[in-house]
Amino acid sequence: MNTAPRSNWAGTVSCTPDAIWTVSSEEALKSSLARIRPRAGRCVRPVGAGHSFDALCASDDIQLSLSARADSIAIDAAAGEATFWAGSGLAQVAQALLDAGLALDGLGDIDAQRLGGAIATGTHGAGRAVAGLAAQVTGFRLVTASGEAIDCTRESAPEIFHAGRLSLGALGVMSTISLRVAPAHRLHERHDLVPFEQCLAELTSYFADNRHAEFFWIPGEDVCLRRSRNRTDKHQAPGSEVRQASASWLGSFTPPDRVDWACRIFATSPERRFVEQEFAVPETCGPDCMRELRALLKDRYAAIAWPVQYRPQAADDIPLSPAFEQPSVTLSVHADLDGPWPQMFRDTRAIFRNHRGRPHWGKLHGLEAGELSQLFPGWADFTAVRERLDPDGLFLNDRLRRLLLT
Repeated sequence: MNTAPRSNWAGTVSCTPDAIWTVSSEEALKSSLARIRPRAGRCVRPVGAGHSFDALCASDDIQLSLSARADSIAIDAAAGEATFWAGSGLAQVAQALLDAGLALDGLGDIDAQRLGGAIATGTHGAGRAVAGLAAQVTGFRLVTASGEAIDCTRESAPEIFHAGRLSLGALGVMSTISLRVAPAHRLHERHDLVPFEQCLAELTSYFADNRHAEFFWIPGEDVCLRRSRNRTDKHQAPGSEVRQASASWLGSFTPPDRVDWACRIFATSPERRFVEQEFAVPETCGPDCMRELRALLKDRYAAIAWPVQYRPQAADDIPLSPAFEQPSVTLSVHADLDGPWPQMFRDTRAIFRNHRGRPHWGKLHGLEAGELSQLFPGWADFTAVRERLDPDGLFLNDRLRRLLLT
């Protein structure tokens, strides 16, 4: 019997699963998969907090949740490594590490996701020398369609390790995940408003001078809000009073400087729901791509007040990562749910495609396997691992079949 309808956070995806299975141990996970394996044509999708805009986890068959448990398995400060249950929330992971005097090197803008889902879709922060969350993974245990549990590290099952760090949940279900961690540290967050051309002219030096750095182009005002975050020994930001400005998206003010533990600086809570499209382009293409987006939005979508976010990201070695083997910048466009976003995203996607942009898997990009396979040099490596681990497609829903099967 079907469950009640379920939707993602943004309301862009809905499904009515036949069943939702909740597991809180690896043995329960293996047992659950054993229940469905003998039945052909079934689909199991691991589901987390629902923060993907795309239909990656939708299933009218079985959804599998690991969210009932959220604890650390082991934290080893001396080794610089911590292991968590994959269903743990990012906020819970960050707090557990902080309690132990540790931290991750970078996080995304939102910490409501589950650890497994954030890694599987390529969640990342901002920083020219900072890679995405998946690049901080040192190992994981993967339960496959056959019921086998595999320890995956660079030394043990290296092919699965490389493919599995960003897998869209298409290889199996992670039960535990180990992460590289560092001593806890505070960040000093600063903002300033600058004209658009000045922002682009100073981009190289601004990103080089700040470990975590990004900017937001604000339509209407046609200015850029720059945001930098650097490590500090201070406990309070000097001169942290609110600075008045004219940017309507910011509520007519520039956010104050602040100092806090890194995990508290990174995380934000969206005040209203939205839809988002994001592509990563080669770092050298970023300024031209941004100029084209600005021209398009000013000409055709002047009523949309959401900013365009521009973030540098370090290269990594993960086959399905948008930053695979190339320093990149990610550009994100946003819109209200009741706005003209389908047409706007088609228009912005054309610009991203002209710059060989690779999509963020959790955002609305509209691409399918034929084109995706040409954008990711590691595509064949990933596909070979997926076919070996899940030849019958137990973990593929309709959307993943369009994304991954050429």
